[in-house]
Amino acid sequence: MGLFRDLTLICALISELSPLYRLSKSKTYFEQCFDVIGILGNGSFGQVLHVRSKDTGEEYAVKRALRTFESSGKRYRQLQEALNHETVSPHPNIVQFERAWEERGRFYIQTELCGANLHDYRAHYGPLVESEQWTVFEDTLKALERLHSEDMLHLDVKPSNIYLSLDKRSCKLGDFGLAINLKKVAADWADDGDKNYMAPELLNESPTTAADMFSLGITMLEVSVAVDLHDEIMSLLNQSPEERPTATEILGRIGLPERQRAVFKKLEKVSEHTAFPQLFNVMRAGLWDSKGAFR
Repeated sequence: MGLFRDLTLICALISELSPLYRLSKSKTYFEQCFDVIGILGNGSFGQVLHVRSKDTGEEYAVKRALRTFESSGKRYRQLQEALNHETVSPHPNIVQFERAWEERGRFYIQTELCGANLHDYRAHYGPLVESEQWTVFEDTLKALERLHSEDMLHLDVKPSNIYLSLDKRSCKLGDFGLAINLKKVAADWADDGDKNYMAPELLNESPTTAADMFSLGITMLEVSVAVDLHDEIMSLLNQSPEERPTATEILGRIGLPERQRAVFKKLEKVSEHTAFPQLFNVMRAGLWDSKGAFR
């Protein structure tokens, strides 16, 4: 780690700084070395930007804090995110870390550029078809297998943290803001993850690899079923028994009319006696190209 005026490079050698950077200039390292192409996302943490390196022409994603650090605790959390991500060995199903730096009280993390996250993809296309589901499931399992083999827990597995590759043929797990090393779990570990995906045992116990597996299960449920059905299933998983609906309550809410059910049953029978039974499956499942890529 080295210090250039108010620039601290983290998790990378000082020699890896862009040769375009000039200490004497008033502009920041980010301003000197990158062109902003667009905004990939916004959140309480700041922005994720689509950028192009002025040095190489390569495109990346840069996560940039909008505000200076409000406390040493928040600074430590962002530093840990970068350190955790950087220590994971490269894997095709994990977003590649490039470098991180702190400048003028703001934190930056540079990673490889990916496509849409699963949350946005599902919002646009609807529930994933079966081939897509298996791709997401297998690729995320491979990412978790690598993390767990290196004693790392992600602890924030959810659709918005799983990204499509740019060629739309694989998925990559990203965002290591809550990741921890199993060998270094602090006594004051905090369960700050998204409660919608968090394993219930984390409320009372230290985390294990099983917590990531629970979150993956909820994630697959969310991206694989229609919104209405997902909401009903999630209501059954409420941690409070009193809040779980009765069978009568759910039957009063579910929405496929009997007429539609009858039509689909007839189509199923017809499809069994034709040369094109796959037509019915396409009608129900959506479009999927012959090469197996995402839509």
